[in-house]
Amino acid sequence: MKKILIISILSIFLYQAAFSQMAFGVKAGANLTNIGLTNIDEDEFSFERDIRLSYHLGVFSSLDFTKKTAVVAEILYSSKGFSTTGNSADKTKINFHYIALPVLLNYKIKDRLNFEVGPELDYLVSARSKHDGQSADIGFIYRKKFDLGLDAGLKYSVDEKVNLGIRYNYGLLSVWGNDIIVTNEQGYIVDSNPKIQNRVIQASIVYILNKM
Repeated sequence: MKKILIISILSIFLYQAAFSQMAFGVKAGANLTNIGLTNIDEDEFSFERDIRLSYHLGVFSSLDFTKKTAVVAEILYSSKGFSTTGNSADKTKINFHYIALPVLLNYKIKDRLNFEVGPELDYLVSARSKHDGQSADIGFIYRKKFDLGLDAGLKYSVDEKVNLGIRYNYGLLSVWGNDIIVTNEQGYIVDSNPKIQNRVIQASIVYILNKM
């Protein structure tokens, strides 16, 4: 019975995909990135952070299921991170270099306006800091290779080829290692198992190369 049900569901899906419209294209844009802090008492631990401007670029494919719904899968290079002053007056840039894989459900609100929501799986290629012109590998601190987030946003169709989009990415996992502890200036442990999570606003331009 289970086999029959699975075969039936797959048959329906493949039939729908065969008669659905597919599109392929490229996208690029700006990231406004920062971090969220969890399990950290900020009254005890001073951690100044600020928004950092970076970018993303990649390719996508979309599959229309109905006139109003579609699934979009993307493969992106996405630079995330934040800026911090720490104990110095000069800013240090923390850069997380990710390969991002968002899979989003698109729903057409109006003729040209779409709402999109879905998960994003990220793989950390490298983590680096930049201060006073010097770059350093900080992968030993930010060593979580995978991040899982939730994306939500809006996409506007300028014409048949060009779309404009804005999206918010809410990271669910910590980019720190599990054994990180936070101490104050006196060396006392303030928090254990602190979490640093990615927060990103993306603005994109999308160009559709081909529709099938």
